[in-house]
Amino acid sequence: MAKSSTPPSLALLQIVIEELENILPVLIPFSELTEMIKESRKLDSLDENPRFSKTPMVIRYVQVLLLAALTLHEGILVPSLNQVSRKEDHVNLTWEGGIRDRFVLGIYDTSFKNFVRMFRKKVLNLAGRGSEVSYAVLEQTVSFIEREMGILNLCRAKLSMLSAGKDKALSVIQDDFNSDMLFILMSSLPTEVLNTLYLYLNQFFPSDLVVRIPHPVQVGSLLQTPTQDEHYLMEKTRLYYFLYLSNDQPIIQHITRAKTREFLQQLVQSDAIYNVMSNQLQAIIQNQMDPRLGVYAILVNHFRK
Repeated sequence: MAKSSTPPSLALLQIVIEELENILPVLIPFSELTEMIKESRKLDSLDENPRFSKTPMVIRYVQVLLLAALTLHEGILVPSLNQVSRKEDHVNLTWEGGIRDRFVLGIYDTSFKNFVRMFRKKVLNLAGRGSEVSYAVLEQTVSFIEREMGILNLCRAKLSMLSAGKDKALSVIQDDFNSDMLFILMSSLPTEVLNTLYLYLNQFFPSDLVVRIPHPVQVGSLLQTPTQDEHYLMEKTRLYYFLYLSNDQPIIQHITRAKTREFLQQLVQSDAIYNVMSNQLQAIIQNQMDPRLGVYAILVNHFRK
């Protein structure tokens, strides 16, 4: 299978959105399929319910719920995933470090249980090597989605302020950004502005600075070359996120954040650039953030009824 050029986080969200239509009968409140899930509350695992493993649509629902939570793991960029692809009902995930998970939508088998084991460990922070999907695991998954929705809504409010005029934008820029804010803000900037930012930052770093993400990267050699190539720019942006967000090198992180703040403060002084950024942020909120929050709300509201 050819590699997908779509960022892993967006490819994963696309699978969730596409599958909502396929699980609509489960999402009908008080439907027989919904009751099948709820009647498993006292079981250690859903597959102890003999009807569960024989009902592909309910299995599909469980898979979609877990994938939806995964789209929020460590922020909407989902840095722990290197690649996500789908061919018909086959879902393929490559985790950071090269570990792969493959499973089929609607089938509850060893392959899916292997994914569940990784999901329980990474997303829910559950100890042990369990691969069971219990009602308690679904409950924790929905609670995780709810918490991350709260963070996303706060992020949305700040992004709205960023796009609401220069004075409000400058007040938001005074604070450090979380991973979601940073990802969306960078997405709103024109390519030439991103290149300028990376060149600007590079002059403040040691010339021999090397970081592992997870492979060793010579920071100066990557940041100093402007590019229009989408893949190369994505690699530079991934490095930038690491420098901004990672606590491994606090001095480098401080430099990255302080100089980013200086750069953005200068940037918003330009009417032309600020108008582009503001319009792009409004488009991202309307076309990406709100639909994303709507998908999570559908799954959470159904589970809580």
